[in-house]
Amino acid sequence: IYLMEWPPYSPDLTPIENLWYQLRAQLLKRCPMPTTLNGVWEAISEEWDWTRREYIERLYESMPYCIAACIANNGWHTKY
Repeated sequence: IYLMEWPPYSPDLTPIENLWYQLRAQLLKRCPMPTTLNGVWEAISEEWDWTRREYIERLYESMPYCIAACIANNGWHTKY
């Protein structure tokens, strides 16, 4: 098994993390909050359907800037 060196300060460059954060924020605004597992899945599905395509495209298009910032900071945290 080849083990990659992965420093603990390395930023997460996965755009999906930003999308999960946004979905979570939208779920927390719901009133009333879902109280069953099925209710949670339904709420997640609704929030996903309401997520604007432009938001996802912006996340995708920001990746070259995120990577460049990471390289410029020698792998340390960036504003992204």
